[in-house]
Amino acid sequence: MKHLASRRAFGLSVMLLGAIASFHATTWAQNAPPQLESLLRKTLNAVQSGSPNYSDMEPMLADQVEQQLAPMRQRFAALGAIRAIEFRGVQSTPSGPAEYYRVRFDNGQMAWMINVTPSKKIGVLWSPG
Repeated sequence: MKHLASRRAFGLSVMLLGAIASFHATTWAQNAPPQLESLLRKTLNAVQSGSPNYSDMEPMLADQVEQQLAPMRQRFAALGAIRAIEFRGVQSTPSGPAEYYRVRFDNGQMAWMINVTPSKKIGVLWSPG
């Protein structure tokens, strides 16, 4: 039961949803140029340090980040520093196109999706776990 609870906590800590449909790796557009890598790096570093940039996020996402900050910081602490971010493509979401990245840390890697709404705020920040 403890394993299930920790797995559930990990899943919650990395599923930061703005408003996103299911994840379908086969629908990535590989030819779109990346535009949000620096924003993703800045946001993940801020979460890792415990000082998320809430003003950069849509209110619903900011609420989710605030609620999940403690378990997210634990997960990032175990992963260590960001070593590389690799653009993998673009995915359509209900909030518009989201860029998909593979983020490599000292001790592992994660996939992340990010998009910016017309108001220039992060609407989707999500890791498929």
